[in-house]
Amino acid sequence: EQLSAASQPQASIMGEHQPSVVEAAVTGAGVGAIIGAAQGAWQAKPTHSPSTAAVLAGSVRTIGIQAGTLGGVAAVYQMTENALTDHHGSNPKTSAMAGCAAGSLVGIAGKSAVSALAGCAMLGTFAGALKAFGGFTPEKRVQSRHE
Repeated sequence: EQLSAASQPQASIMGEHQPSVVEAAVTGAGVGAIIGAAQGAWQAKPTHSPSTAAVLAGSVRTIGIQAGTLGGVAAVYQMTENALTDHHGSNPKTSAMAGCAAGSLVGIAGKSAVSALAGCAMLGTFAGALKAFGGFTPEKRVQSRHE
C-alpha cells in the first residue's frame, strides 16, 4: 500500500534526521539550571534581608534566568543547524553559522551589539571548529575521517 502524502514525514527545522530542537532546548535548560544553581549558591549572601526566603528567591531567579538563556541558545543553535543542514548538508560552515546565530542571541537579549558580535564570533568559531575536527569523542573523529 502507498502512504498518502499527508502521512509521509516532511523535512523541517524541528529535525527529521537531526537532533530535535525540543531536545536541545531541554538539554540547554537543564545545563542552565545546573549553572544557575551553582551561581545562586555562590551568591547566596542576601544584601537587603537576612531571611532565608530572600536568599531562596534570589537563587531561584538566577536558576530561571540561566535555564531560560541556555535553553534559548541551544534551541536557536539546533534550529539553525537543522535548517542549514537540510539545505546545504552537514559541514563546518553550517555549524559555524548556527553557532553565530545562537551566540548572538545573548547579546541581543541584553541589548548589546558588542556582546552579540562577540557571542557570534566565539560560539560560531567553537561550533565550526568542533565540526571540522570531529567533536569531543574519538569515535566521531575516526568516523568523520573515513566518510
